[in-house]
Amino acid sequence: MSDENVACLDTWGDGWARGDSAIIYRLLDDSYLFSGLPNTEPVDKRNMKMFWVGFRSGIEEAGGPKAVSSNFAKFKNVMRRMVEDTLVESGHWEIAGFGAGLYLCAARDGKVLWEQTSVINTNILGLSWEEYSMDDGAKSFQNQYTLNLWRERWSRGATADIVKLQDKDFTFTWMAGSAMEKVVPSSEFFDFFENFKAQAAAAGGPPVGSTDFMTFRNIILTQIGDTTVEIAGWQVPGFADSTYIVGARDNKLIWARVIV
Repeated sequence: MSDENVACLDTWGDGWARGDSAIIYRLLDDSYLFSGLPNTEPVDKRNMKMFWVGFRSGIEEAGGPKAVSSNFAKFKNVMRRMVEDTLVESGHWEIAGFGAGLYLCAARDGKVLWEQTSVINTNILGLSWEEYSMDDGAKSFQNQYTLNLWRERWSRGATADIVKLQDKDFTFTWMAGSAMEKVVPSSEFFDFFENFKAQAAAAGGPPVGSTDFMTFRNIILTQIGDTTVEIAGWQVPGFADSTYIVGARDNKLIWARVIV
């Protein structure tokens, strides 16, 4: 990872945590675009300052931090990965009293290229883990079919079918970025995942052999060169939930990173 891109995303995160648009704005590439908020058109660099004023005001009115507060956003489950010449960061965001969701952003040459976000649906029981479906007319991506299969096979817990989607050099990083990080090559994935399913069953998750194993939400996709990158929330009912980021190229999975 380039030191300038790491420093860029570190500072960018600090800007969001403080709700300080001046910090964020200094880091934006001229081609920057912010997208994904409901009922909001994508925002470019030229319009970012004006957008931010209304954004902070709207959040305050909706029950979030006051527009002048420097205690604004919190991030967790943050994962980073180099994708070709770009450093990509994914994670979970929360603005107290307002909402939460997932985000995906990218930096190159010490500048933030874009940010994509999604907002988690909530109900009286908490998070809504509704089945995902691509909206009609939504943008399609080079390796989207493969990533759709990835989710469908994970949802069934179909280990052998998941392995068939993997490139020979595929790596699966479990608990990415933590002290418990474990990198699993494709050759060891079958045994790893079968053991994971057994652990989930023993801890109150779906029984071994269940074809209702995992659900997904808040899927974000983007294209970086020849690589399609996806981030989403995952849940094994009764066991655990968190986020993942996965990359696909030439209709094969090339890497995935997961954190709990």
